[in-house]
Amino acid sequence: MSFSGMVKEELSRQVSTARHCRIAEIAALLSACGRMTADGILHFQTENYAVVRKYFTLLTKTFNIDTDVLLTEKEMQALMQKVGNLEEPVNGLLLKNTCCQRAFLRGAFLSVGSISDPEKGYHLEFVCEKENLVDLVWKDRPAIPCTPVVYLSTEDAGESVQSKVKRVLQRILIHYRFVKPLTN
Repeated sequence: MSFSGMVKEELSRQVSTARHCRIAEIAALLSACGRMTADGILHFQTENYAVVRKYFTLLTKTFNIDTDVLLTEKEMQALMQKVGNLEEPVNGLLLKNTCCQRAFLRGAFLSVGSISDPEKGYHLEFVCEKENLVDLVWKDRPAIPCTPVVYLSTEDAGESVQSKVKRVLQRILIHYRFVKPLTN
């Protein structure tokens, strides 16, 4: 299994105790994997079984929906009222709390994310068909620079590139614990 697959498998087993965070994660999963037909039928499509399992676990724990049967019209309306229209951007109220932003990003990563093994290189990617899900959370994101990256020497920067990346990954580990710390 790939490193990204292992991370997704672990994240798929984490279920928030807070209902509002579960709703935010469902919103991310549906934004990336959900499609509503003209007849009001919700299609959820992904290649990853862990993502499907996580989606149905969240539905069960959040809305008490029995996922072995079709949703009733009332259950579907309750779900869509909380999550919002799939054709429109995610409601900002779902992402108001930092914990909900983390849950949303977890759902987005499970749906459309990939990450490389940090022992081989550093790369985290979200590939979205509809909209950039990260932009929904990161409101004050600076513009992506068009200039080439200039690496400063350790003397000029005061810290090596590897040390900085290690420090950032360790901060991420505090919240997610899915990447083992790098060794020098």
